[in-house]
Amino acid sequence: MPHFRVINNAMNIRSLAGSIIFIISAFSFGCKSPTAVGTGGAPVLTIVPENFRGVQFTNYAFKAKITNHDPDYTYLTWNLGIVDSLYFKTLVNQPVNITYQKPGTYIIAVKAYDYYTDSVIATAREQIIIDTAQSSVEIIPQFYNGILPMTTKGTTDPFTISVKTTLPEQELYQFWDFGDGTTDSFKSRNITHSFPHPGSYVLKVDIYQKNGIYVGTDTALINIGRPSFTLDEIKHFGKIEEYIFLDGTYPVDARRFPLSFGAPLSGTNITSGWSANSFSLHSSNGTDNLNITVTLSDDGTKVESMIFHVNEHELEINGNTVYGSFDYEVFNMTLFFVSSDQIGFRISGSDLKKNITNLSYSGEIAVVSGAGSFDPWTNFNQLNPDNTIPPQSILVFSRK
Repeated sequence: MPHFRVINNAMNIRSLAGSIIFIISAFSFGCKSPTAVGTGGAPVLTIVPENFRGVQFTNYAFKAKITNHDPDYTYLTWNLGIVDSLYFKTLVNQPVNITYQKPGTYIIAVKAYDYYTDSVIATAREQIIIDTAQSSVEIIPQFYNGILPMTTKGTTDPFTISVKTTLPEQELYQFWDFGDGTTDSFKSRNITHSFPHPGSYVLKVDIYQKNGIYVGTDTALINIGRPSFTLDEIKHFGKIEEYIFLDGTYPVDARRFPLSFGAPLSGTNITSGWSANSFSLHSSNGTDNLNITVTLSDDGTKVESMIFHVNEHELEINGNTVYGSFDYEVFNMTLFFVSSDQIGFRISGSDLKKNITNLSYSGEIAVVSGAGSFDPWTNFNQLNPDNTIPPQSILVFSRK
């Protein structure tokens, strides 16, 4: 019996020792030291998809799969072929997303690391091809027939134009020919353009990627009409003004001579009125007088003639003081603008010189606003000798 107890005690000790060893091994399993090795040979890493071909500006997802190694104890670093993608760290089967902005051939490289040892256990490389993205180009609107208001400078109100493609607009440049002698380059997104006057315009746009790749071209036909009006409407306008000025800054330049002859002038007796399509005005205060006769076409779209005579010794009109006499006749003033409350006719440049007669002037016109005295006819041929800003005569009918 005593011998049996000794043996039994020995077995108990051995059993206890085995329990201690098991417990220690169990705790060691959680430490980053043993290598998680598969049973089918060396680990093999594969990029998915293989033999890939895509197009620029499109988001793609790549994965990597590993064999002969536990994927739960593996992590990856990626190089997707562009600078910003270097060493992108993921887990196995976790996708990496990339959008290539430029076409070309790229090399995707990936490394697999053992989680416990941080050692490289497998690598893979895949060549991919990114083609140039193709897109149609369409000007919006493709066709336009409508009426746009006009500014007092004769141009139309801004017209909005856009380009439709399947490519990201922030990656594109637009190069425009507006069909009116003007162009614009390196534009993005929607743009606006003011056409010089109503009419028909063929627009053209060429689209390029910002990296210089040509995308395509398109044209559009824009027909712009002016707001309609009649001669009877003009007859009911409450104010009429004639402007003689030396540059192209109507209506905000001090160097002009405006006469508001559709309303009473201080200190004068006025008679005015319409007869058929002619308007006449006579203003006199005894020694000073003003006579104007305007004849419009039957439809009111053209001033066929305007006879202008003023003989003033000292009269302030619209902030301008007139001395002496001022005479001329002008013919064939064409429609210049139609705004919400005004209609203007103009003749300028060589047409003005050709269609003006009986021109005489004595004395001076002093502009009270501070620009000083000037003789418009002395300066008529001297200002802007290159004719970039021609002298002009404008007749304005206003609703107000």
